[in-house]
Amino acid sequence: MTSAKILIVDDEVEFASVLAERLQLRGYDAKAVYCAEDSFAIAKSDPPDVILLDLKMPGMSGIEILMTMICWLQKSKKHLWKRLKGQ
Repeated sequence: MTSAKILIVDDEVEFASVLAERLQLRGYDAKAVYCAEDSFAIAKSDPPDVILLDLKMPGMSGIEILMTMICWLQKSKKHLWKRLKGQ
């Protein structure tokens, strides 16, 4: 069985790194990133099963990151549905 992929997004580098390390010790495939841009890159290239988002970060907040990712998911589903229907 494969382990759950967890993406930790937090601007507090030490906190995110330690949390990822602790999860890895428990058998999870955990990665820590420290800004919105890196979270988007990983979410697109290797989508996680779970994302832990810091709500208050400089630049883009965790809520804004979440809303952006939800929009991607909705667009992906619409694109897939059109392909399945042959449109």
